[in-house]
Amino acid sequence: MQKDAKCQLIDLGGADVVAEGSIASTDPITMVHCRPLGRNAVKVWIELVIVPDAEIWRPTSGLTCMDDCFGVPIAWPMEKIIIKSK
Repeated sequence: MQKDAKCQLIDLGGADVVAEGSIASTDPITMVHCRPLGRNAVKVWIELVIVPDAEIWRPTSGLTCMDDCFGVPIAWPMEKIIIKSK
């Protein structure tokens, strides 16, 4: 996945698009909210929230649902990312 590529985030338990953003990193050692990103994950900047109450993959004390993540980088499973074509 190319850095800055636009993407859609798919619901963790389904097939609906819950947000859109841009790829920040796929490097497993990149830090996301004080934790390494890890393998098979993507660091994504959230630019559009579609389902505000959608659960996020790695909740923190300040981030529990997608509505909390607008303008914030979060980790998301690689298999739940769709790269948008230009």
